[in-house]
Amino acid sequence: MDILIVPTILGTSAVIESRYRTGTPVRVTVDSSGVRSVEPTTAVVSLVAPDDMSSVRSSFCDQVHFFALLEETEPWIAGHEGGPTISVAEAFALGASMAERMLAETAANRSSDDPSHSCC
Repeated sequence: MDILIVPTILGTSAVIESRYRTGTPVRVTVDSSGVRSVEPTTAVVSLVAPDDMSSVRSSFCDQVHFFALLEETEPWIAGHEGGPTISVAEAFALGASMAERMLAETAANRSSDDPSHSCC
């Protein structure tokens, strides 16, 4: 999911090429305002709702994949109970929302840590 978040954070565009194991390659073009193209148009992204976030990389990041066809998700879904798949556009929107929240929290934390913003 982080590759979909980076263009929002940087205000730039990116071309993403990915495949799950030996599956069909997926090519996605995004910029900070959204998904510009998806090839093939049938591509989806897997998601998980981890129980344990002590290691974000292994519990979440390593479980988010691009699949060219819904049928290619079947082996992955079999190993990840109820792991949903969503469209690339939905994944981008989710990633952008996450990035915006993280940036807002970071800005708020920096403001509260800045002694020049003290009221008393």
